[in-house]
This record gives sequence, C-alpha cells and structure tokens, in this order.
Amino acid sequence: MSSEPSTSAKCVFHTTKGDLEVELWARECAVTTKRFLESAGNGLWKGKAFSKLGSSLIQVGFSTFKCAKEYNGRLRFNRRGLLGIMPGNGVLFFTLEEQPSLNDDAVLFGTLVGNSFYTLLGISQGELEEDGEKFLYPATIDTIDITVPYFNDLATPVSKRESHDKTPPKATKKRKIGSKIQLTYEDEEEDEDSESNTNNIKIRAAHDVLASDGNFQVAPLEKEIVEEHSDKTGSIPEMELENMSDSYRSTGSSVVDDIEMTERERSTLSFLNSFQTKFKDGMNPLY
Repeated sequence: MSSEPSTSAKCVFHTTKGDLEVELWARECAVTTKRFLESAGNGLWKGKAFSKLGSSLIQVGFSTFKCAKEYNGRLRFNRRGLLGIMPGNGVLFFTLEEQPSLNDDAVLFGTLVGNSFYTLLGISQGELEEDGEKFLYPATIDTIDITVPYFNDLATPVSKRESHDKTPPKATKKRKIGSKIQLTYEDEEEDEDSESNTNNIKIRAAHDVLASDGNFQVAPLEKEIVEEHSDKTGSIPEMELENMSDSYRSTGSSVVDDIEMTERERSTLSFLNSFQTKFKDGMNPLY
C-alpha cells in the first residue's frame, strides 16, 4: 500500500503537442506550490520549450523562478510522470522513470494524471539536435491554467474554467399568470332546452299498448288525442268525442293509422299483430 499523500491542487499545461494535467501536493509543499501557481498565472512559463536531460528527465525551459528546499518524507522520486524543481536554479522537470538520486536534491510537488504521461512521452520522442538535448522541433507551453488553486490568496487570476464555475446563476423571471376568462355561448341555452325536451319524451313498451283481450289499448291514446285537440280548439263537442271513442274501439288499427309514428314503431306493431293472429289460429307465432 502506497504511503503517498493525496493531492490538493491542480493545473493544466497547454502545450503545442497536447495537454498535461498535473495534480499538486499543496499541503505538503505549500511554499513551492504557491509560488509556482503564482508564476504560472502571471505567464512566467509561457513560450518555454521542452528539452531533454539525459534519458530520464524532460526539462521545462529556463526561468527566473526560485524556491527554497522543501522536502517531505512521503514524497519520493520512485516512478515516472513526477513534477519537480531544482531549488538553486529553478529548473522545472518531469521524470520519465524512477530517479532516487533526486530525493535529497530536488523538490517533488506534483504528478501527471490521466493519459498525460503518454503526451509527455510523445514530447520526449521528438527528433533531437546534434547535442542530444534540444529538440529539433520542440513543444512549447502556451498557457498554464489553474483549475484547483487550493490557496485563497494567490496573486494571480484563476483559470477560465474555475471562473465559470463560480459565476452565480442568473435569476429566472417568474412568468405571470393572467386572469381567467370565462367564455359563454348562445348555443348553450338551446342545448339546455333541447335536453329538457328530450327528457320529457316518454317511451312505452309494446305490452302497455295491448289490452287484456289482445286488442290494442286505445283509451290512453284516445285521451292524448282529446287533450291535443282541446289545446288547439279550446274544447271538443261531446257528440264528437263519443263518435271518436266508438270509432277507436271498433278497430284498433285506426289509431295506429291516424297517429304519426316512426317506422320502427310501425314495424313493432305490425309484428305484434302478426303474432296475435298466428296465436289465435293455433300456429307457432315464432315461425
């Protein structure tokens, strides 16, 4: 199990040959890390070219950056992709392999994360000049963005991504709800009248129309006709009423002929007449 402490700050080297994401031990090497982040934010490393130091180190240019000796027993140059700096001359470098000889001479304060080491490896494999250290077409640093500063009092602007994250959200305007408008239609009154008229319609079953002797029961119909005639003329002579009653009792079919009926009602009454006739003749009324 590794005893290496967790990192607490982060920055990104934007180079001409890809990005290098670096996490920093800001708690363990506070002085070195803070000075480096301030120098990066102020553009000290912009345009610096990468060069090779032997077969195991990649140097990041020359600068006026200076730092004091700052060591931590849990941070060791025991693998590739580590970021260190020389206290005396301010040379910034990355390791390509384990470098135990630097544990007491250089300050270790950062490490590459993600796939950044493969970007560094691609930089290290560039064509070299005759001296074997300078690249013929070296990668250079465009900018260094500070994504996790850790320190609240850095004398440098934070990266664009960090500033965007801290931008307060815009207040959303509440949409006003207008007052409700009730629409009325003239057809509603007509619909109500038609519904009331429909509810007043009475439907009678066929067996209510037949009397007990098998003939049509004309008395209720006779009353309706009398009332209808009374509404139109005011009264009906008694003699005319008796003649009307005798006529209706003598033949049940006359009522059916005189009253306005639907085609379905006529069909039903015709079927009942046929049923009655067959029943009286001793025939099966269903055939």
